Amino acid sequence: MDQSGAIQESLEREEKRVLAIQCEVLSDEAAESRLLGLVQSSREHAIFIYTHRRMAISADDVTLEDILPISLDFAVVEVSSPEELAVVGADTRVRLSFLEEALELRLPFGSHSRLFLSEVIRAWSDVCKSPSEVPNFEWINKYQKGPKGVAKQALAPLTTTLTKLNQHRKAEKSSDKKGSAEKEKASNSGVHKNRGVSNPDRLLTLEQKDLHLESLEEKEKKKNMNQHQEYWTGNW
Repeated sequence: MDQSGAIQESLEREEKRVLAIQCEVLSDEAAESRLLGLVQSSREHAIFIYTHRRMAISADDVTLEDILPISLDFAVVEVSSPEELAVVGADTRVRLSFLEEALELRLPFGSHSRLFLSEVIRAWSDVCKSPSEVPNFEWINKYQKGPKGVAKQALAPLTTTLTKLNQHRKAEKSSDKKGSAEKEKASNSGVHKNRGVSNPDRLLTLEQKDLHLESLEEKEKKKNMNQHQEYWTGNW
């Protein structure tokens, strides 16, 4: 039985349920059934995750548990093992992620699962094609209040999450720049030290330089005198 009607009934008039599917959320302990709804508002898409009764007929049978906005921070990856792919009729395992949140799902075998995944990937591709157009997803904030009895579990506003993420990224960039500046300063300091050691004449005073020159001149005079003596002695 199609349970997508229950999801559409839980939404406001401005939002549209594109496609829905029942699947299992996998964890280390167990697998729990969930309803996923690909929801569209204007040009933005998000995946609504619901807990549900055995057979969801109306909005009273579903409870909104989480929302994954399809933005540049979203990703979907098929994680089925080679052994699972080799089995005809095997279910499909995928991982949905947004920021630091990730869910591993098992979708039932069939064309409906493939259709759902293709619609999700299409919405994601549209976002990636226009990275300059940053979606704000303000429309999902109203589901925090739980209209029509849904969204009993509080959801953190997306704007707050994105603000914290941007602050974290700025802090990382600032830290990287500071570290690079310190390294460059240390490198330049080392170069100056090496230059000072490689040219000891810079450490000599003027008086020491004069004495050094006088010593060289004396040596040169003695050398010339010796050469003259040898010359005359030989000729004589």
